[in-house]
Amino acid sequence: MGLAVEALYGQALLMGYHPIRPSDAALLNRSFLGLLDQAVPQEG
Repeated sequence: MGLAVEALYGQALLMGYHPIRPSDAALLNRSFLGLLDQAVPQEG
């Protein structure tokens, strides 16, 4: 749930044309990678 909220927050910043601080960019990257990790089945 936390990853989804972070992703929505980052998306809201982008859609609102707000400046993206380095911490916001890191949050977007972390949430996107976390969501991908949960969505893609792990091998092994």
